[in-house]
Amino acid sequence: MKKPLLVACLLGLLGLVFLSYLIVNSVRGWLWTHQKIDKSLLIGNYKGSYEVLPKITEDCKKGVYKGGTHELELQSNGQYTYRYTLADGQVISNANKWKYEREHDQPVITLYEFSIGSPDYDLEALGFWSRDVELGTNRTVRFCIQPDLGFYFVKEN
Repeated sequence: MKKPLLVACLLGLLGLVFLSYLIVNSVRGWLWTHQKIDKSLLIGNYKGSYEVLPKITEDCKKGVYKGGTHELELQSNGQYTYRYTLADGQVISNANKWKYEREHDQPVITLYEFSIGSPDYDLEALGFWSRDVELGTNRTVRFCIQPDLGFYFVKEN
C-alpha cells in the first residue's frame, strides 16, 4: 500500500515541476514579446530567412529567389551594410543609413537607399524601406522585408 502512494506522490511532484516550468517559460516569453523595443536592441547582425518557402516557378528563378545568403548589419552609428552572396559566389552589397522610430506605438526600422539584391541589380530601384520590428517568443528580433514571400531579416544572437 505504501509503494503505490509513494509512486503517486512522486508523479504528482513531477507534474508540478513540469507545470511550473511551463508557466515560467510562458511568462518569460510574454515579457520578452511585450518589452519596449529601443534602438540598442536592433543593433547587430541579421540573416535573411524565409518563414514560408515560396513555390518557385520558372520565371521566378532569378534574383532573391535564386538562393544564396542575405546578411544585414545594423551599426550603432546609424549605418547599415547589406550583403547578398549568390550560390555561384557573386556578391552584391550596399551600405547606407538606417533609422529607428515609433509609428502608432509600433517600432519601425527604415533602411535608406535599400534594395534586395539580385543579379539584375538596378541602382535606380534603391529606395526607402520602412518595416515593423517584431519580437518573437523564442527571443528573436526580426522584421519582414517581403511579406508575400515570408522573407524576414532575423537577428543572430
